[in-house]
Amino acid sequence: MPSIFAIATIVAFIFLVILQTVHMQKIWMMCPGDHSKDLLQIIDIKTVPALPTVGASFQVSLLGRVLGSIADGNVHTKVYFAPAGFQYPFFEGDSDLCSAFEGALECPIAPGQFSRTIKTEIPPIAPRGGPYNGTLALTTGAGQPITCIQFEFQMQ
Repeated sequence: MPSIFAIATIVAFIFLVILQTVHMQKIWMMCPGDHSKDLLQIIDIKTVPALPTVGASFQVSLLGRVLGSIADGNVHTKVYFAPAGFQYPFFEGDSDLCSAFEGALECPIAPGQFSRTIKTEIPPIAPRGGPYNGTLALTTGAGQPITCIQFEFQMQ
């Protein structure tokens, strides 16, 4: 059974890369700054179901382009639960890029087309509602940005 850290990292990654809309509002955006040199240029993401649901399966299919070889890296995840305008830390931590997503991002990652599907179960301990917000920042072992995404969504 995966550790709570592994589950939280997977859940955070899935939420952070969602490109779906909720009531015509975007729930994700790139972190502030210039992303032209990010090693992963995200083209499309599809989620099934469209929004995460506590205690249910969730799948994210990611399509992008990798601009340079990625031998290793780090995933820094911050997730906050912000009901009624108050922001409470839900999770913050670092994990190894090459093992964080149950093998979906095995390293090295070669330049070129990038297509991966990540499947997970949303933990039953995740509070419903929200909003949840935070960031997911991926960097190489040398600190070069891979990608960074901010998010905000309501847990179903």
